[in-house]
Amino acid sequence: IPVASSSYYLSSGAQGISVFKMQEYLNEIAAVNNAASDTGDGMYGPRTTTMVQQFQYLYDLNIDGVIGKATWDAIVNERNKL
Repeated sequence: IPVASSSYYLSSGAQGISVFKMQEYLNEIAAVNNAASDTGDGMYGPRTTTMVQQFQYLYDLNIDGVIGKATWDAIVNERNKL
C-alpha cells in the first residue's frame, strides 16, 4: 500500500486486500490508543465504518466513515509512526 494516493477510496461494501490492510493499520493504531478494534476480515462493514469514524474524530478529519485521500493518508502516516 503506497504512503499516499488520490486514487484510493474505500467505503461500506468494499472488500479485498486494501480494506484488509486498512483494517490492519487501524487495529495497530487502536491498540496504541486503547480503542476498539475490527475483525480484519477484508470486508468494509459496520464495524469498519465505526472504527474509521472514531479515527476521523480523534484525528480531526471529516467524520463520514469513508476512507478518502485525507483519511487514507492520515491512517498510513499514523501507522508509520508506530
